[in-house]
Amino acid sequence: MAYGFSSSFKETDWKRRDRLRFPRLTIREALLNAFIHRDYSSYSNSTAINIYPYKLQIVSYGRLPKGISIKSLSEDYLSIPINPDIAHIFFLRRWIEKIGRGTVKMISQCEEQGFRVPIWKVKDYSIIITFPDVRVPFDYTKGINKLLNKHRTEGISEEITDTVKNILVDIIELLIQEDKKLRVSEIAKTLDIPDKSIERHIKRLREINAIVCEGFKRTGGYIVTEELPKSSNIKNNLSR
Repeated sequence: MAYGFSSSFKETDWKRRDRLRFPRLTIREALLNAFIHRDYSSYSNSTAINIYPYKLQIVSYGRLPKGISIKSLSEDYLSIPINPDIAHIFFLRRWIEKIGRGTVKMISQCEEQGFRVPIWKVKDYSIIITFPDVRVPFDYTKGINKLLNKHRTEGISEEITDTVKNILVDIIELLIQEDKKLRVSEIAKTLDIPDKSIERHIKRLREINAIVCEGFKRTGGYIVTEELPKSSNIKNNLSR
């Protein structure tokens, strides 16, 4: 798997600082574990890699080894792989080390590299591991333009400037990043734009069905609809 860096400079130091954009070795370990512990008796199920704007999930059909719980994954444990032959091949290739230390290494690597630790979950006879810090930027500008053009053709929305479009994209990216309902006041404070202006932009986004309000007026907030992601394309992949 290719990987990239994010680079930055400090005001007091002209030496470039490179930081991994995502925990490469940790994700590789998660993929290896998915193959080792997958239940191959079901031919209709498989291992899936789901990429979202602000997280990555690996879903594998199967179960945790006998005697292992989600809680014990953060500790050294004696693991008996469900598919020992596959595990042995990976060991010979030096892709894995001592059986039972993989998840401990994953947690340690993320902490050392400044990433949040992975989240494991067992659901519907599947093991789901989520990497909350893996971010793949989506080009929401294209999605906004498509929705604006669609509704303009229908006579619902008017022509707007590039400056306004940029603000609309900023609002969308904020809602995606926070991954929760946000009120007008919260959006205005974060973007440092007056409440009244945000209300006008929110109205435009609601008109083109890019966002929707959930809950009551005082306690509810805005979220992105499914219409917008369908109109957006990934800006680039995980490689540099």
